[in-house]
Amino acid sequence: MKAVAFYNKMDQFRDVVQFFILSEFKFSVKNLQFLMKKMNLEDQKVFLLRLDDIIWSDLRKPYWLEIKKNVLKDNEEDIEFARKKLDRIARRIKIISFFVIGILYMVFRVCAF
Repeated sequence: MKAVAFYNKMDQFRDVVQFFILSEFKFSVKNLQFLMKKMNLEDQKVFLLRLDDIIWSDLRKPYWLEIKKNVLKDNEEDIEFARKKLDRIARRIKIISFFVIGILYMVFRVCAF
């Protein structure tokens, strides 16, 4: 049953993303540049319109969270459950990696002599 639900979610996601993958978008910043020239220094400090000043990595997580909630219609409990599961998997991978690197270190140290 979980596999069917997962497949349905992926099928919905494919339908949504297909438009963005198959379409070409061209963006222009002419209006933004015009607006920046018209603003005084005080307004420029309040309204940060320079794209270089935006910290894009900080926007990535909330963006995907909103996609999951509004486009894929996931509820909060599912998102939190998935986050906890991924944290557990990441923790296990780190622990296993630590042991594998330790074992490899010992093997190469013994073989080197």
